Amino acid sequence: MARALIPFGALHLAVASLFAAAESHAQSVVGWGAHAIRNADGLEGNIAMVSPGPRHVAALRTDGRVAYWGWTRRYTAEVPADLDRVVAVASGYDHILAVRDDGTVRAWGYNWAGEVQVPADVGFVVEASAGFGFSVARRADGTVRCWGLGGPGTSPSGGWIHNGQCMPPPDLANVIRIDCGNAHTLALLAGGTVTSWGSGSPYDNGSGSGQSIVPAELVDVTGIAAGAAHSVALRADGTVTCWGSNSLGQCDVPAAATGVVQIAGGYYHVAALRSDGSVLTWGQHAGGTASPPSDLPRVSAIVGSGTSQVTFLRMADGSFRTWPFASDLKAPIGFDRLVYVRGGPCNAIGRRVDGRVVLFGPFPGALGYEVPESAHGAPILASGYSHNVAVRGDGSIVAWGGNAVGQCDPPQDLGPVRAIACGYDHTVALQADGIIRCWGFNSQGQCDPPFIANVRAVSAGADFSAALVGDGTVRAWGANNLGQRNVPAGLAGVQALECGASHSVAMRADGTLVAWGSNYYGEGSVPWPQERFAQVSAGGFLNVALREDGVVRAWGDSFEASTWVPSSLGTVGRAIAFGSSGLVVRWTDSDGDGVPDEGDNCPALANADQADCDRDAIGDACAVAEGAPDFDGNGVPDSCECIADLFADGAVNGADLGALLSQWGPASPTTVSDMNRDGIVNGADLGFLLVSWGACSR
Repeated sequence: MARALIPFGALHLAVASLFAAAESHAQSVVGWGAHAIRNADGLEGNIAMVSPGPRHVAALRTDGRVAYWGWTRRYTAEVPADLDRVVAVASGYDHILAVRDDGTVRAWGYNWAGEVQVPADVGFVVEASAGFGFSVARRADGTVRCWGLGGPGTSPSGGWIHNGQCMPPPDLANVIRIDCGNAHTLALLAGGTVTSWGSGSPYDNGSGSGQSIVPAELVDVTGIAAGAAHSVALRADGTVTCWGSNSLGQCDVPAAATGVVQIAGGYYHVAALRSDGSVLTWGQHAGGTASPPSDLPRVSAIVGSGTSQVTFLRMADGSFRTWPFASDLKAPIGFDRLVYVRGGPCNAIGRRVDGRVVLFGPFPGALGYEVPESAHGAPILASGYSHNVAVRGDGSIVAWGGNAVGQCDPPQDLGPVRAIACGYDHTVALQADGIIRCWGFNSQGQCDPPFIANVRAVSAGADFSAALVGDGTVRAWGANNLGQRNVPAGLAGVQALECGASHSVAMRADGTLVAWGSNYYGEGSVPWPQERFAQVSAGGFLNVALREDGVVRAWGDSFEASTWVPSSLGTVGRAIAFGSSGLVVRWTDSDGDGVPDEGDNCPALANADQADCDRDAIGDACAVAEGAPDFDGNGVPDSCECIADLFADGAVNGADLGALLSQWGPASPTTVSDMNRDGIVNGADLGFLLVSWGACSR
């Protein structure tokens, strides 16, 4: 495991198949389920430290709070709401530790063997590390305290193996660094020697690989790193020593490993940072080879984890990078800048305030493809299992990603599109003329829509499609093996329609919900049929709905706690959400212009266009409201205009004065000399022209 040591608009909701999130009034981003996000608002450029777990990341923000993203395991995403003043974080397999500036430790996550039950006698802690089911803390006096699996008096249960993970040498002292592997711990002592305990020691149950048997000749050590079942040490001369499991070459230290200044252990690999900023790796990553990217610029620090197959790199510019490609661990940069998000079967697609389109989610699929430049700025987006579609302002579309069954090949005669939906491998489009078009995989007739007039919206499931008609009824076509097409008789007055993998949920005009289709996890029914909702979204096998009073409801597949709404969430106001894996993000939008306050250059006044003529990060609307002169009352500060340059020749001069005098008196709407638009050319206009005299630029 990576050790915690040196920090280096409008109401909308969607849901994805395995994960969910929402923003409470107290904090901007809350997440739950298989791919969660917590405290990610304002994250860009504000990460001090990261600690990866198997498929998640705990990050220390520069403001002392903890952010979380990735695959949620056993409630690890439930970051305590009152947690602050954190100086270091450490990810275990299913739990997280945080060290605060007062020396206390907070722990949360799944409690396999007591690993989140911090002992009362832990003392003043300066460093923490975590493994599978156990935790280790280094005190300020150089001693250590361990709790969880493998401690004195514990016994194997539930298939867990007691390997002495929490039985350090009784006389251990002068420890200056600790790092946990999957089931063992390394400790670096002040004299440059290393000690270890847990799996692979002479005292375990024989299941280890010798990772805790420190080579007798190992001295002058300056750094340590623990892999899953191997151990690594960095010597003062810049060389590296490795021992323990070598099943995938993780202990085959290459001859080029010289001049090393930092090491990091991974599940089956080792990364070494050299003094010239280059990175050397050996062993095996999740993607096979452990070789770093060929275009890798200068690196300032590396971070690994004994239970993670991904390496984190801290770049010279302060940003973080991972390899191999790992969508689970990619930082959710820019969540506080999103103005539109749409979910798909696996991932989510969104547009930032700056118009850039971004992709994120728990599975690589559609994330493995670069967003084409022509898609940026598109007002409507959709994401399938491995393909994406953007509808541009003129109604044309851009499709990219997986195209094995033609899901990215729209018909040549496709007209302007006003709505789009992606199933697993098919795409449904609603043209501006009301005609439904469909392309891609058609094994169940999901791309054979019936003729339907006056269609308001379209949606798509795994292998079926549906349409919301203008009269409030619903039509569905495609697969029906689980009742996907069995729209309840008499269903009318529908205002919103969402399709999951094999089910649908509709919201009536009175706010009540009805669902049908697959019901294996309860997703095809509504537990609260009398409650009134403001928003609903269907995921793969679950639903998330926002009640009129701001309470979030979730039901269906509870895999990885996807439907477990955190008790700390509270009430939710405006919400925006992602994808068919259940991610919901809510942000504050005080002025109701569809731009979240965190990215709004004028959060007090509605200005959806985010106009900022002088690029000072203060929207024109707020600048004028705060007193910036706006003589013509058009909402643009005079400093950005040359209103008195009546001839638009780059200067206010005699020609403009002559034109004004010739138009003196009552004015029409087209009289250019009536610069303040009060219906008369008079002294006010003359005075403004005179104070604007000289060269100007628009």
